[in-house]
Amino acid sequence: MVIVNIFKLVYRSLILKLRGIDSNHTSDYDVAAASYDEYYSRYLSSNSQNLMKRLPIQGGMQLLDLACGTGFFTHQLAEKVGSAGSIVAVDLSSGMLE
Repeated sequence: MVIVNIFKLVYRSLILKLRGIDSNHTSDYDVAAASYDEYYSRYLSSNSQNLMKRLPIQGGMQLLDLACGTGFFTHQLAEKVGSAGSIVAVDLSSGMLE
């Protein structure tokens, strides 16, 4: 299912580029949202996890997670800041936020 959704997204982007039409990134992410975490954690997260380990995040901090997607990292950040901290997570894609 993940590969099928990614293929559809790539195919749609290619067709739009060939036709000279800009895609709507928000709706593209809405479509990809259902399988994003599975795809992301399998293929992309290792580099981001290494970066996450190096961030100087401490308990009690207030963070802003822009383009938070499905909240994959928001949950990890929440553990680091603890109950004394807070996170505001924002994304344009309602599909990702669901």
